[in-house]
Amino acid sequence: MNRILFALLLLFSFSAKSADYYWIGGTGNWSDTQHWADSSNGGVSLNLYSTPPGQYDDVYFDASSFTSAGQIVTADTTFIQCNNFNWNTVTNNPSFIANSNDSLLIYGSFELNASMSFSNPGLTYFRGSTTDTLVFNGHQFSGNVRHEIDATTNL
Repeated sequence: MNRILFALLLLFSFSAKSADYYWIGGTGNWSDTQHWADSSNGGVSLNLYSTPPGQYDDVYFDASSFTSAGQIVTADTTFIQCNNFNWNTVTNNPSFIANSNDSLLIYGSFELNASMSFSNPGLTYFRGSTTDTLVFNGHQFSGNVRHEIDATTNL
């Protein structure tokens, strides 16, 4: 009985924690924590995160993320990873730009907005383990895409 209880405690102590990350403040680098908040810019509580999003975190780019047209999120680290990557409600025609040395690792759903620009000549990995949705809205990938999902994917 004690071994089972210990195993359960151990399992729950290593459970991954996830958070919702909202991009704020317009143009910037992915790793700049001044752009990652716990709510949209229009939200009541606005607390900045001390680290960029990780594998279990959901990232949102929305109508409050960009203050003027053509602002850019630049991938400035070798590995960009998150659970859900959502640009669905973004306005002002922003861009996401990575370079050929970068890898984008998505562990959940992926949704781009038709009015944005998306450039990742590096690798994009889809590594979900549940039912995920991939919405490209007309965007094409210039780099390699790997679909490593052990799940149902809705395209």
